[in-house]
Amino acid sequence: MPAPRKCSPDTDESAGASRHAPFHQDRESRYLHVSFRGALPCFGGLASKQRHTTSRAAVPPPPVRAAVPMIEDTGTLFLRGILAAAGLNPSHYRGTPLLRRLPSCLRALRVDSLHEARRLLSARPELTSKALEALLIGTTELFRDPAVFIHLEQEVMPLLLRRPARPRIWSAGCSEGAELYSVGLLLAKLGALDECVLLGSDCRPGALARARQGVYLPGDRSLPVNGGQWQRLSDGRIAMSHELRKAMRWEQSDLLASGPTGTWDLILCRNLAIYLEPASADALWSRLSDALAPGGFLVVGRAEKPNLPGLHRVAPSIYHKCSSSHRTSP
Repeated sequence: MPAPRKCSPDTDESAGASRHAPFHQDRESRYLHVSFRGALPCFGGLASKQRHTTSRAAVPPPPVRAAVPMIEDTGTLFLRGILAAAGLNPSHYRGTPLLRRLPSCLRALRVDSLHEARRLLSARPELTSKALEALLIGTTELFRDPAVFIHLEQEVMPLLLRRPARPRIWSAGCSEGAELYSVGLLLAKLGALDECVLLGSDCRPGALARARQGVYLPGDRSLPVNGGQWQRLSDGRIAMSHELRKAMRWEQSDLLASGPTGTWDLILCRNLAIYLEPASADALWSRLSDALAPGGFLVVGRAEKPNLPGLHRVAPSIYHKCSSSHRTSP
């Protein structure tokens, strides 16, 4: 039998340390993240070691991360300056949707950078309205969201037309007017175009100028049977009749600062509140609710859900204002 190998104390201790070092190192590294609140003083050394290790392991964020918000803030400030120059309150609008419109603004001004855009607007302030047109999204289309207009034609309009007073209809933030013309076409189909007051308002003069012209791309929506209220032009666009255009009234105003006088039986304000700060959106809904006559109707965008006492949803995107004096259901 071979004799046991003799080892010196130094060799044994060295080998033992070598054999157990990985276990101790692994155990120590596995529990470095554990800390005990109110630990006794005898654990101070370990806590100190943990703090030292954590501090040494911390890595500062790359410089490029810190620069991104600065670029975004610069662009947002530029866009808010456009709103202010147009007489609008920039604090009402959310920064993120505004920033997404920055490339559109630069394209509208035919420049490649913020620096060039600032120089151009400083030299030619009349171009502010052009930048505003690109900044404020004005998506418009005849009979957009057909289900809404089906409900208006079949349920809401007949109810309003049975009332003794002339129905008053307001398209708030009307853009180029396609929404109000859609309502006008329904009224003409019902033979009631002359019985209603029709108003469209927007803060952009260029959009209102196009609304007065009443010419639109055909889109993929079916229009009411032509009773002489519209015609298709040689280039395929749809032109509203002179009678229909004469029935409309257009007004430039900042909806968040003021509105037309009087009360309204039907107000359409779609896809504006989603671009506003929450407090401004709430103020908008309150303003529109106050402008609704008792028993009136409010039409909003699909993603918008006003939550006010007295407003009750009666169909997708359509709300009815009830009151103690008038509770006629649609």
